[in-house]
Amino acid sequence: MYCFIVAYGTERTLILKSKGWRYNKGGYEEVFKPLSETCVMDASVTHGSVLWPGKKDSQVVEIPIIDSVNPRPKYLPPAIPEDLADRIIRIHGNPIVWWVSEFLRYMLRPQSKTEELLKAAENGRDQSVPMVGMHVRRTDKVGTEAAFHGVDEYMKYVSLRPYLYFI
Repeated sequence: MYCFIVAYGTERTLILKSKGWRYNKGGYEEVFKPLSETCVMDASVTHGSVLWPGKKDSQVVEIPIIDSVNPRPKYLPPAIPEDLADRIIRIHGNPIVWWVSEFLRYMLRPQSKTEELLKAAENGRDQSVPMVGMHVRRTDKVGTEAAFHGVDEYMKYVSLRPYLYFI
């Protein structure tokens, strides 16, 4: 999402190179629909790329992970676009939440196989039992900038009523 917002802020197209990612070896597009059907990376485009921040006329700018980006773009959250701010503020009490969620809504459009998996999980559970969903971060932060916390520690913040837990 961070890269997508930077692409928007610099008026560029985001081309996501995700094949071989540690998150999913098959890449982003194996799980989610591609960000674009027509804008794809090829060898001729990657040749001559420059590192962030590049120049206004740089064809391809490679951006580092958010912790290393320097200078930090002014349009990263919690910023919202100045030209849209009045309208976003009018429609939502927390404008940055709406702005970021619009990027996420687009980015997380599931492939048909992923959608089938999600529907099967939804249809296969007892709808009368409430469900709690949590994002428990593990591999990329534990040991560097976050301490390990067991699932039991998270559960103390969930009501003691019976739930189906999805982690």
